[in-house]
This record gives sequence, structure tokens and C-alpha cells, in this order.
Amino acid sequence: MAPGRRIVGVYKQPVIPAIVAAMRAGLDDCLGLRAEDRRDAVLTLRRLLALTASPDRVWSAAEELNPVFDCFVTADPAMRRQLQAIQAAARTDEPILLRGPTGSGKNLLASLIHRASRRGTGPFVEVSCAALAPTLLESELFGHERGSFTGAAGRTTGKVEAAEGGTLFFDEIDALTPPLQAKLLRLLQNRTYERVGSTRTLTANVRFLAATNADLQDLMRIGAFRPDLYYRVAVVGFVLPPLAERPGDIEQLANAFLRRYAAQVGKEIHGFESAALRQMRRYAWPGNVREVENVVKNAVIFSSGRWITLRDLPPEIAAAQHRFLTWGRGLKERLEQVERETILQELRKHNNCRTSVAAALGISRVALYNKIRKLGLLRPDA
Repeated sequence: MAPGRRIVGVYKQPVIPAIVAAMRAGLDDCLGLRAEDRRDAVLTLRRLLALTASPDRVWSAAEELNPVFDCFVTADPAMRRQLQAIQAAARTDEPILLRGPTGSGKNLLASLIHRASRRGTGPFVEVSCAALAPTLLESELFGHERGSFTGAAGRTTGKVEAAEGGTLFFDEIDALTPPLQAKLLRLLQNRTYERVGSTRTLTANVRFLAATNADLQDLMRIGAFRPDLYYRVAVVGFVLPPLAERPGDIEQLANAFLRRYAAQVGKEIHGFESAALRQMRRYAWPGNVREVENVVKNAVIFSSGRWITLRDLPPEIAAAQHRFLTWGRGLKERLEQVERETILQELRKHNNCRTSVAAALGISRVALYNKIRKLGLLRPDA
């Protein structure tokens, strides 16, 4: 796609996976086209064309990310493109499956998808599939009638009913037992269910989201997860990369958490000392974003100065070895990481003076700015 070119797609529903693929490839927005709203579609396209200088530069009304997604801190270009695709999927009512390692932000992203959807003013209800025993999870999900089991003193509504008009989010969906997978499949297919101990069929008006840190296709191959349920849950699927694959976000995340927790405890902390930041960039962060949050929160609580120092960080971070060359899977990614690390070091050395950094690197100031922008190193106020 030519630089600067923006395209709005018109589609017939439902082709959600194709829409998401197109968004990842550069499509800016999509307009649903049904038989009853073709006239509106034509009027919308005419309005968009009128706003542009030429027919091939159609700027969409939703080109920028919804401010809701500002809570998901990232400057990584690939992750930003994925957020654009997620935003497009959020506007639909299709089920979405989020897959990624523990601590990568799946729960946060699920709540943001709900808030960015047309159900955003309705309830967002989470079902922790691994937190309860299977015998309790069915009652938790569907509710139960009085006397349906020992201790059931009265009728209780379940989470499906509590999510009416909103979003129902299944966290760690891979933990569901085969019987519960069958019941969930029926719920997704027919939107119907019964409370435990009841024969009355109820109808669910909810949008379904799910998350897992497992490979559900691997579980399907060994018979641990139903293929028919998988294809119902994963109408649209996204994979959240581990933090090690977007190292440029480490400093940004750390500073965001620092501002939050310093304000909460009433401390005036200006930032991280350079040695602390250097070791944080070297550390592997196996717990991903959640680990960054916990480390920064503890550092803020126990810090006694105006800056977070290396002494405020856990020993495993202080002992981390230089590792940025191991990030990424291909030569291009590794070279970009070397370039990013070099520019960051020079920016810190020269107190963010781009003229001095450009001179030190032997490139023009314009070339330096372009590299900073390409590598996602621009500050929000730059």
C-alpha cells in the first residue's frame, strides 16, 4: 500500500476474519453493508470522498485508535497495528479469542474490547475457568435453583444472566472440562441455557470473549478441547506477544506504572536512574507486563529517594546480562533492536538532545528523527 494512502472497506456481513486480516494489511476502517442500509453506505462513502483531495485518499472517520485503548501501553509498531485490528473486531458482536503468555495483558485487553464495543455501557462479567472446581463452575456460570444441590438454599443467578446486554469473558478457557465445553458450545450456538436444577430454558443476550495461554489447537489434537467449540470461540483470534518481543515497551510501561503507584502512595519520584533502566532492558521479564507492574509497585513502596535505583530492584534484575541481541526471530528484528538500543543509549548520554545524538552517530538530525519515529521511541509530547 502506498505511503499515506488510506482505504475504507465496504463489506457484506459476516466476514469478520477477512476484515481483521485486511486491517492488519493496512485497511483503516470497514463499513457494514446489509440490504437495508445500502443507501446509507453510498451516502457515507460520498461524504468521505468529499473530505479528501482525490478519490484514492479516503480517510476513515475512525483512523486513530479509540482513546479506550490508551490504557494498553505500547509504542511497538506491530502491536499498534494489531490494536487497530482489535478495534475493528471490537465494533462487531463476534466472539474473540485472545492468546498469549501469562501477564501479557489479555484480561486488560478483554475489558478494553468491551468498552470499545457497542455493548460498552453494559456489564462486563469475567468467568475464571481455572479458579473453581468443575462442579461449582457450572452453577457459577448458569446459576441454580433452590435445592438443586446440598447447600442451595435459594435461586441464584449465574454469570451468563449477570452479563445480559454486555460481555461475558472466559479467562483460561482451556481449563474447562469436556462436559462444560459441551454446555458452553450450546450456549454459543443457540444462546440458550438452563439453571442447574431447572428445566426452564433461558436465552442469553451476551457477547463472548475468551483468553488462554495454551495452544488450543494442540489441545484439540490430543482430544482435550472440542474442535467445534474452538471454531465458535475463535471466530476472531489475536496473539499477544511476550514483552521480550517488544523490548521498546519496557521503559514506557515502567514509567507508566511508576506514575500510577507514586501518586497512589503520595511519593514524589522523578523516574529511574540510568543503571536501573539499563538492567530492566536486559532482563527477560518472564512474567511479562504483570511482572513489570509488580516490580515497579514494590520499588515505589520501598524506595526512599527521588529516583528508583538499582538497589530498589529485585536481585535477578540487577544480575541480568546483556541480552537484546536475543530478542526477535529474524535478522531484521535483531538489527532494529541493536539500532534501538544504540539510539536510546545516546539519547540518555546527551540528555535527549537530538542535535548532539545525530552528531555522535554521524547522521543528520532529520535521519535521526525518522529512525526515532520508525522505532517507536517518540515521547507522547514530542
